[in-house]
Amino acid sequence: MQISSRFSIAVHMLSLIHVRADYLSSDQIADSVNTNPVIIRFTCEIQINFCLCRSRQV
Repeated sequence: MQISSRFSIAVHMLSLIHVRADYLSSDQIADSVNTNPVIIRFTCEIQINFCLCRSRQV
């Protein structure tokens, strides 16, 4: 996956998280971004390391 597509996925994720007040699963975010949930979880790990978002496991 190219860096530009990772960046656009990250921006889309952060925008979606900001707009939605409820908790979102990686499946829900992946449906919105139109990608695989594994890519969402990988991108979320990077964002968590930079304190850009938080994760809650159920």
